[in-house]
Order: sequence, then C-alpha cells, then structure tokens
Amino acid sequence: MRFRAVRRRQLCALADWVPDCQHERCCAQWCDLNAPGCDQPGTSCELFPVWNFQDDPGFDTLGACLLPGAFE
Repeated sequence: MRFRAVRRRQLCALADWVPDCQHERCCAQWCDLNAPGCDQPGTSCELFPVWNFQDDPGFDTLGACLLPGAFE
C-alpha cells in the first residue's frame, strides 16, 4: 500500500461528511478499501477521489472514514 505515509495523518473533512462534527471541518481517518476498518461509529470506508491516480496506482484503494455516501 503506497499511501502508508498518508495514513499517519488525517483528512480534514467537511462537517457534513463526519458524524457529530461541531466545527466547519473535522478530522477523519484514512482507510484501505481492500481492508476497510473505521474506528468512528457511523462511518464507513468511502472511496476518496484522487485525481490522476492512474499516474500513481498506489492510491486506487485509498478511502476515508466518512458518513456513507459523503461523495455522492
């Protein structure tokens, strides 16, 4: 998994994407779509759109633990 270094940090996500977020943005953990596992209740591992990931296929399974359907 090439995004291992990214996993150490969290996604600064819009409040609408993170349950119980009381601010404009809140932190969400990264996840692997091949082995999804989210610690925060009410979230699921959602595909995180990385533009031009074809140039770096290590990001094709990058997900973020967000409310289901956050990117719809």
